[in-house]
Amino acid sequence: MAHLLLVGIYTDSGQLSYPCTTSNTAQVVSKLVSIYGKSIDTAISPIYRDKSIEDFNLTKLTYEKINLLCENQLSVVVLDNNDFKKVGSNFEQTHGLVDIALQISSVKVSIVASQDETQEDSYYVSIRSKGNVSARAIGEKFGGGGHFNAAGCKIFDTKQNVYKSLVDVATEVINA
Repeated sequence: MAHLLLVGIYTDSGQLSYPCTTSNTAQVVSKLVSIYGKSIDTAISPIYRDKSIEDFNLTKLTYEKINLLCENQLSVVVLDNNDFKKVGSNFEQTHGLVDIALQISSVKVSIVASQDETQEDSYYVSIRSKGNVSARAIGEKFGGGGHFNAAGCKIFDTKQNVYKSLVDVATEVINA
């Protein structure tokens, strides 16, 4: 159980880097590492440092597909089933891709929309934000929700319309 809690805290806190990470978080992590009885890297490495070649290639493709808009404050990537086939991956391997563009200092909102493999015009959308821009406000416009800096939704439309709708709404929220 300590292992699972460590992984949950580490991933949900952005590797202990999100503003929600407090000294209390560090104390809990310390206690869990003690209970776990192994170094923290044995719990975390499989998530961040043991990627399959398919995971790596999907990450590489995501970097290539980043569209920076709104004076480089917005990053939008739309992945479809052809992208997954191209690199031998699937929707389940998209976890964490939305965080890639947040490394860019000017980016306030990062969005990754991934096509549902079972429905042609259906996209799962992950939204992350930093600073004073609400990811939740964007997700809620599409019937989704979440936290201020992490949200999501599902959009039923064509790839082109999904992209345009996300850009329009995110730009509106950034400029609010």
